[in-house]
Amino acid sequence: MNRPLLAMLLAALLSLPASNLLAENEGQADLDQATEKKLEAKTLGDLGEVIKLCESALEKGLDEGGTEFAKQLLGSTLMQRGTLLTNPIFEQSPPAPQWPQLRTLALADLEKAIETQPKLGEAHLLIARLQALPRGDKDKAFAAIDRAVEAFGDDKRQQSKAIATRAALQEDPEKRMADLNEAIEVDPTNADALRIRGALRIQAGEHEEGLADLTQVLELNPEDVGAHRASAEALASLDKFDEALEHLNKSIELNEDAEAGYILRARLYARHEKDEEAEKDLNKAIKKNPRSLPGLL
Repeated sequence: MNRPLLAMLLAALLSLPASNLLAENEGQADLDQATEKKLEAKTLGDLGEVIKLCESALEKGLDEGGTEFAKQLLGSTLMQRGTLLTNPIFEQSPPAPQWPQLRTLALADLEKAIETQPKLGEAHLLIARLQALPRGDKDKAFAAIDRAVEAFGDDKRQQSKAIATRAALQEDPEKRMADLNEAIEVDPTNADALRIRGALRIQAGEHEEGLADLTQVLELNPEDVGAHRASAEALASLDKFDEALEHLNKSIELNEDAEAGYILRARLYARHEKDEEAEKDLNKAIKKNPRSLPGLL
């Protein structure tokens, strides 16, 4: 081969990777900007800018490493925005009046997030919670939980949380209990699952078994007000007045502003013919909530 032709071929070959590299990295500037904005993002609008820049970077083109990073950034940002949209639904009582619209927006973000990152377990779990709300799709909720359990892989704590969420959706008492048992088997420190199972066992008349669950909850968190109240009800059913009273006193100490503790203690006093103490607690409950129907009755 003559030298001029060889030189031309070499030049052509050397030029190809350079041009391809430029095309692949055309979106790098947008990705860099998205990364910077994510670090400073504080509002839904800020997160929206990050999402747009990530999508633009992917559309323009990135190398393999850049593409993977952009997808991770896009998925996590969509997840963050979706979570913020659900706060007025799940983190306040009562939920915001516009919760149906917020759910629609949140679901759009979360479903887009799992398209980008299929193993984003938290997104699947939040989709399930949103679909479980009134006028949601129960079948989609169950399917999302199953995907969440799979996505969490070896993360037993999160897997247990997902299974306990499925238990809350079950209408069949046997299936609900089976899910709670599985959740606790996967993670014996799942206090929520233990508390719910304990309460269900007590309702079914299995007081000793229910107390065993609640005792575990209180070992994990001695300040669990719900566990103290449920333990008191179980102990009262077993005619263990002093132990029940101890739990109710503790629940009131932990949450003095809640009427429920006073109502429960008043019932305990009344059951043991301590009418004066019962009336004092009822007056306290009504003072906390002048419209307290149980207190007034």
